[in-house]
Amino acid sequence: MKELYDVHCHILPGIDDGAKDIEVSKQMLQKLYEDGVRNLIVTPHYRRGYYTPQKSAVDAALQELQRFAGTLPEKFRIYPGCEVYHTSHTLERLRDQQVYTMANSF
Repeated sequence: MKELYDVHCHILPGIDDGAKDIEVSKQMLQKLYEDGVRNLIVTPHYRRGYYTPQKSAVDAALQELQRFAGTLPEKFRIYPGCEVYHTSHTLERLRDQQVYTMANSF
């Protein structure tokens, strides 16, 4: 089977309305793995006034999840991303690198 990609996932613990803690994140990641996913772009919400996670918090949650992914039998790649709600400040936030782009593509 070819490696599957998931490019929209709210799996980071405690960042948005997705996984509430690392245990839920681990369960989600295990299910993705069992379903054949081997590449994941995490996409926490970024919406000014609603969800504005600090990059440091996203980085910490991402690293914690990547450590768990390293325990899986096959290589599982996790890339940063973000579900950015468009506002008049979107380009400024992207240029200032306040939010992640899909697998650092910008």
